[in-house]
Amino acid sequence: MKNILLICFFYFLCIPLSAQSITVKDIEDASKELLTSGNPTMLHLYQELEENYPQMTDEQKAVFGLKYTEALDATQTPVADLKYLDFSIDYYARTNNKKKHVHALLYKGRHYKTQRNYPAAIQTFLKAKDQLNPSKDFNLLGNVYIELAHLAAYQDEFSKSLGYTNIAIENFEKSNYQVNLTASYVLKSWIYQTIGELDSAIISSKYVLEATPKLEQKGDALNDIGYAYYQKGNLDSAHYFIKRSLHYPYDHKNGAIRFYHQAQVYTDLYEYDSAKIYLRKALYDPIDIYTQNDCYKLLVRLSLMSGETDNLAWYIAQQQICADSIRKIEMQPNINTIEELHKTTKETEEARTQNTILAIVIIIIVVIAALILLFLHKQKKKVSDKADTYKVELEKKHETLLQELHYDFEKTREKYAEKRKKADFIQRQEIERTIYEEVLYIDDEQKFFSKMNAVLNHLPDKLKAEYPAITSKDIICCCLFVLDIPTQDIAMLMDYTQSSLYKFKQRLAKKLNLSGSKELEQMLREKAEI
Repeated sequence: MKNILLICFFYFLCIPLSAQSITVKDIEDASKELLTSGNPTMLHLYQELEENYPQMTDEQKAVFGLKYTEALDATQTPVADLKYLDFSIDYYARTNNKKKHVHALLYKGRHYKTQRNYPAAIQTFLKAKDQLNPSKDFNLLGNVYIELAHLAAYQDEFSKSLGYTNIAIENFEKSNYQVNLTASYVLKSWIYQTIGELDSAIISSKYVLEATPKLEQKGDALNDIGYAYYQKGNLDSAHYFIKRSLHYPYDHKNGAIRFYHQAQVYTDLYEYDSAKIYLRKALYDPIDIYTQNDCYKLLVRLSLMSGETDNLAWYIAQQQICADSIRKIEMQPNINTIEELHKTTKETEEARTQNTILAIVIIIIVVIAALILLFLHKQKKKVSDKADTYKVELEKKHETLLQELHYDFEKTREKYAEKRKKADFIQRQEIERTIYEEVLYIDDEQKFFSKMNAVLNHLPDKLKAEYPAITSKDIICCCLFVLDIPTQDIAMLMDYTQSSLYKFKQRLAKKLNLSGSKELEQMLREKAEI
């Protein structure tokens, strides 16, 4: 009854599409019904919709391509043509619908994986991963990582595969999607078996057996436990678990793997006829090329051990065909190479995008700059004249301050002229010190620096800011040098002899990372100028 209703639904869905009566929701509902029914024969109804594809809007085409491929994937039907899915990928990229874009990339990557085109599959899944990071769609992100884990395992990159599997598990745990979570543990068990960590493999499989609601996964877990015991050499346990797994349904090509493992157990138990029966079952089921190769290898071995060599040549030929196919697959670029290429390509694209943005920004800046320059050109003379006037005023003020300073020295010396005539050498020195104190406030640092900042274009402040290691005494000396105070007077004021003053200048130059006293004097005069 349900299938009849579904047929009617699709029938009325397909008739009036040319009149634009079908909506995006109709296509999505049709896909939901098909996936719920799980009936592969219902795919022909989607194929009827395909006839009206040219009349669909872009949005309808994108939804159709994604949902049609989703239905094919769910029913394990190969995708014959990627044109519909490619349109969906392009559309969702253009409309920035990341979630649907990644879904479409996921199905395209699975198509490549089925075709054994591992490089294309890896590149597609890496693109999907880039779109999702960062993302809160943990189930979708987990699906991308588990696909990359499978591909890494196919290329014997088990450490990388285990890393991807653990990331997938983390995401599936966050999404609470139990079937995908246990599927990740199925893969983890297989990786552990392959690298010889059999106890870890059994633990992963037992978790699947207890946690999964899916019968197919229970069968896979039993098979994996049995095969781990087989590798340990425990044939009784291996036979028990693998035999139990045969009573469970299986997905894709897992049935052939179970039959092959059962044949291995029977071979080691010397039950050659039973082993051949299960090998034939494996070869008649959908089978992976690697399992097929192993089956023919075991058939060759059984023929030689049993002495039944009638089909030996054919088995060897078939095994060689499989080996040749596997060799071609293994010649494909490794996942590490593709990841590195993807990273380089991504960085190149990002650099190209940044360069494009930079070029646009530069053009905008140039245009704005041109407008500003045009405006500034009109203001230039006015501003220039103003600046020149201001500089001239500063220079005049500076010159005036210096003249006033020299005038103060003259007036103060006149004041002490009579007293200086009557004084002895020591008294004269004291008079000179008094003159300098009255004019420059040598003994009051704050007043001295304030006056020197005004007269010498803020020389003390500049020296303090640029040379933290310099002392107040050093700054006083520097100011006296610039004022062209006689050397003997500077030595007297600073309590130096003339020779020790010379050494002081050398030490000060070194402290300021200068080559010598000449460079020191040049630097000080430059800083004191307007």
